[in-house]
Amino acid sequence: MQQKKRLLIVDDDEHFLKNFGEFLREFSFEVITVSNPFHALEILESTKFHCIVLDIHMPGMSGIELLEKVMPRHLDTPIIMLTQRGGAVEAAVKSLKLGAFDFVEKGDDPDIIRNVVCHATEYAEYKHLLDELRDELSEKHQIITKSPVMTPVLDLIYRAAEIDSPVLLLGETGTGKTYFARAIHHRSNRALKRFTEIPIVSIPDTLIESELFGHVKGAFTGATENYPGKIKISDGGTIFLDEIGELSPNLQVKLNQFLDKKAFYPLGSNQMEHVDVRVIAATNRPLDELRSGKNFREDLFYRLSTMIITIPPLRERREDIWPLAKYFLEKHRDINPVVKAFHPLCRPLLEHYSWPGNVRELQNMVQRLIALTDTHDIQPDRVRNAISQATGSFKGFQQSFSAFEQVKDLKSAREEFEKEYIEYVLSLTNYNRTKTAEVLNLNRSHLQRKMKEYGLI
Repeated sequence: MQQKKRLLIVDDDEHFLKNFGEFLREFSFEVITVSNPFHALEILESTKFHCIVLDIHMPGMSGIELLEKVMPRHLDTPIIMLTQRGGAVEAAVKSLKLGAFDFVEKGDDPDIIRNVVCHATEYAEYKHLLDELRDELSEKHQIITKSPVMTPVLDLIYRAAEIDSPVLLLGETGTGKTYFARAIHHRSNRALKRFTEIPIVSIPDTLIESELFGHVKGAFTGATENYPGKIKISDGGTIFLDEIGELSPNLQVKLNQFLDKKAFYPLGSNQMEHVDVRVIAATNRPLDELRSGKNFREDLFYRLSTMIITIPPLRERREDIWPLAKYFLEKHRDINPVVKAFHPLCRPLLEHYSWPGNVRELQNMVQRLIALTDTHDIQPDRVRNAISQATGSFKGFQQSFSAFEQVKDLKSAREEFEKEYIEYVLSLTNYNRTKTAEVLNLNRSHLQRKMKEYGLI
């Protein structure tokens, strides 16, 4: 259900609190009113609000003083200051300089104050979404790959971002279909709008239609208020339907109609809703099975498959295993900050395991290795043990080497190991080149040449 916006109003005028609080509740706000600023501080210790409204003039602690105490702990919460009509403009201006969102006069029409509150909560929500987007774009959605197998996949990802048609992502469980769906969204012209993931298999069949298309009050037992549904909420953005192959036949019909008309009827309503949503779907089912029409509607398949992108399993792009492992190590180092790097001899162990759980299994294993390691570097024996546990036996691990599919000539192998080992020692010395040269028993100038040769500087 859509969350009500929670407001805190602090004012020593009990009459104003009662009337204004009741007025805002009529517009589906959850309102807490407090007449004592010290009590307000206690509440703010344990409760988050979408907006805070403070009266500037209060006995014991002024609104300005309360603002100064509240701001450092609630930087993302808009705070609106209330002044008396014709009151001190200086105090209102000071509050803005301290970080207040806006100020209004208590004598204003209540609708004017309500509009300011609505604007503040909407602003905070959009700011939060934009901050999340910046974080995702800068950290979470860089595509890490060195495998030539991924070159045509990346080309399709970039092309899919430039068009607005449905996309169908195929691939085994754990290959990163959700990750690539986000990558498409964040490179598209919808990037500043919402990306909504719907994990089909995680939602009971009895609830999924309401979750997708929404419902009106009274549509079914327990529907105590209107709910817009994830498709409506995502208007202007992208909706990602994960494991689309598990969708029931009845919902396949409704989804097909939505894709055709870009419109739908919420449960219990005869009012058609029109939305502009880009649909990306994913499944681990084979393409031939979907196309056959036995368990999945053929017309829905063709509507979803304007562009089909198959994500290869990790065992078919082994060049990505080592850079991904190092990326996950850096990403999850906060689990155990003592750990700084993999020992270079971990690389062949990781690269020659078959990874039946794909990228997800690799990430989980790296997290587990970080948690269990009590030294600066993750040692080969620990990786070997983790893989042996995953396969059930060391013999199974040996079989996963697949006859050393990627055997290199001795010179290439030596150079690759040398580069990895220099990079490894650099990480242990926090990239102190003098100390690294001492550890490696090299002249500093020789180390510099090696680093330049291997692209480490």
